Amino acid sequence: MSPFIENMSITDLGFGGGFSLWGFRAIASGRGHCCKLKHGFERAFVANNKAVRQAEGSTVGKRALSALMTFCHQMGNTGRRTIKISESGTMRITRHELSIIAALAHAQAGNKEKCQSILPWLLGTANTRSTYQAAQVYGVICADAGIYINAPRLRLSQPVSSSVRQSENIQLTRLLH
Repeated sequence: MSPFIENMSITDLGFGGGFSLWGFRAIASGRGHCCKLKHGFERAFVANNKAVRQAEGSTVGKRALSALMTFCHQMGNTGRRTIKISESGTMRITRHELSIIAALAHAQAGNKEKCQSILPWLLGTANTRSTYQAAQVYGVICADAGIYINAPRLRLSQPVSSSVRQSENIQLTRLLH
C-alpha cells in the first residue's frame, strides 16, 4: 500500500495546514535552522496580522518556528513509530502527515479528545502529554496571528483487541524466524 494519499496535495490543506506541514518537513529532515525556513516564518506571521507586526515585529514568527520545532522534537523523543514524510517541496501528502496536521488542528481548536485520539496512534505510545502541549502552544501562536489549521477528514481505524494483536504479533514473529 502506498504511503501517499491519492487525489490530495499540500494545497488542499489550506494555508495554515500546508504552511505547518512545510515547516514540519523541513524540521524533521534536519533543516530547521535553514535561513529560508526562518524567513518564511517571519514573513508569514508578520504579513497576516497588522497588530502583530506593529507590536512584536518578527519575533512571533520565531516563536512559531520554535514551537513547531518543539512539537517535532517531542514526536521524535516520545514516539515509538517511524513516521513517513514526503521530501520538502513536494506536493504529495502521506497518511502520517495528514494525521500530524489533524493533531495540530485539533490542538489549535482546543479539542483535546480528538487530538489525543490521533497522537497515540501516530506516536505508537500512550505517553502523549508533552507532544499535545507542544501542539497546543504552536496552535495558539498561529491562531493569535490569524493562521488557522483546518482539520482534514480522517478515517480512523477501530482499535483492535489485545488478544487479536497478540496473535498477529505471534504470526509476524513466526514469519521472521
